[in-house]
Amino acid sequence: MRRIAVAISAAFAIAPLVAEARITSVTWEAARSQAPSVFPGQSAAFGGASFGTVGQYEKLRGTATGELDPNDPRNKVITDIELAPRNAAGMVTYSMDVFVLRPLNQANGNQRMLFDFNNRGQMRLGRLNNGTVTSDPVSAADAGDGFVMRRGFSVAGNGWDFGASGTANMKISVPRLTGLPGPSYEYIVNDNATTMSVGLSFPANSLVKSLAKLTVRAHLDDTPVTLSDSQWEYTSRPALPFACCPWARPSSRARSTSSGTPPRTPWCRASGSQPVATG
Repeated sequence: MRRIAVAISAAFAIAPLVAEARITSVTWEAARSQAPSVFPGQSAAFGGASFGTVGQYEKLRGTATGELDPNDPRNKVITDIELAPRNAAGMVTYSMDVFVLRPLNQANGNQRMLFDFNNRGQMRLGRLNNGTVTSDPVSAADAGDGFVMRRGFSVAGNGWDFGASGTANMKISVPRLTGLPGPSYEYIVNDNATTMSVGLSFPANSLVKSLAKLTVRAHLDDTPVTLSDSQWEYTSRPALPFACCPWARPSSRARSTSSGTPPRTPWCRASGSQPVATG
C-alpha cells in the first residue's frame, strides 16, 4: 500500500511538467445525425436498413474542439505554431468535424472500430461497402452491400486536412496567422476553354499584378506559358478573410479571360496572406 501511495505522490509531483494535447469538447449535431439513442425520435441510419445479425446502425456527426501546447517540442513540426493565437491557458485551439457510425444495439457489434482516414475530407467507407463514396451516408443506397456493417464494425473519422472543402466532407479549422505575408502557389485544374474563375487558398496580399505570375499548360510536362496582364484579373478585395471552402464562399479570386484555346491548367504564384498553423 505504501508503494502505491509513493507512486501516486510522484505522479502528481511531475504532472505539471507533462505537456498536454487533448480534446476539450465534442458537440453532436442533431441536424447532421441519424442517432435514435442520442436524439430520441430520429430514425436509424441508411434509411433504417438492417444488416444481418448486427441489426440497424446509427450515425453521429458533430464537432470536436481540442488544444495543444505550442511550447511542447513534439508540436514544433506544426509550421509557425509559435505565432498562433493562444487561449487563456496558453494553449493553441482548433476544431474539427467528427463522425461515428455504430450498431444501434452495440452488444451486437464485434467490439472493434474501423478508423476511416479520409482523403481530402472524403471518407473511404463507401469504397469498402461498394456503395456511395460520401462522408454523409444517409440512404440505403449509401450502404452499398453493407460489407462493414454486416461484420459489426463501428466506424470513426475526423477532419485533418485544412484544405478540405465541401459541406459533407470532414474538415478542420486551425488558427489563422495575420500580418505574415509570404509566397503562395496555386495549382488549378481547368476544363473550361473560355473563361474561368477560382478562389485562392490564401487571399492575395496585393492586387498589383506585377507581383503575381499566372501560367498555363495543357499537360504537366509541357512548358508553361505566362499569361499577360490583360488575360487575367483579380475579382475581389485582398483583405477578405480566407474561406475554408474557397469555391463556395467569397475570397480573393483570380480569373482567367483567355478564349479560343483548349482547356489548360493554370498555375499561379503570388504573395498570399493569412497562412495557417498546420503541418
